[in-house]
Amino acid sequence: MTLATLRRPEGCALGGGSGSDVRGDSDKGILSSMGRLLMVARAAATLALIGVFLTWTRADGITLDGTQGPNNGWLVVIVAAFAFGWAGSLARGSRVGVVGVLGAGLVIVWTALESWGSNRAALQGAAGIGTALVVAAGLVLVGVAVARVIVGRRQGFGSTAR
Repeated sequence: MTLATLRRPEGCALGGGSGSDVRGDSDKGILSSMGRLLMVARAAATLALIGVFLTWTRADGITLDGTQGPNNGWLVVIVAAFAFGWAGSLARGSRVGVVGVLGAGLVIVWTALESWGSNRAALQGAAGIGTALVVAAGLVLVGVAVARVIVGRRQGFGSTAR
């Protein structure tokens, strides 16, 4: 027997009339919002990975991507991979997932901005599209974690240990 086939008994206090499913009709909007958060977080992590291999710095006809020169793109690759995995935990309501995605987003933003500042000081270079994409993806990850906390508060996020 799978979770999808479980049925609530008639008149159960948890939900609708006879034989409604375990998740309940009132939860469908919340479940779909969790699915959207998962999709957005994983898309942002993927865009951060793509941004690493795009131009981070342009200076005097030279272009550097996130893995070249003083850039720390490999750190973004590692942290984005973790964020991709933590996104599933975040969508299920795990505090570890929320903290993981939030921390990953902050590290990604900080790494890209720090690399841009270093390149600007050393090479007098301008930020490229890769830097902008990585920063935007990191900010989206932070936003998803904050949104999950807000949705979780409405659901009683802190009421049970996970």
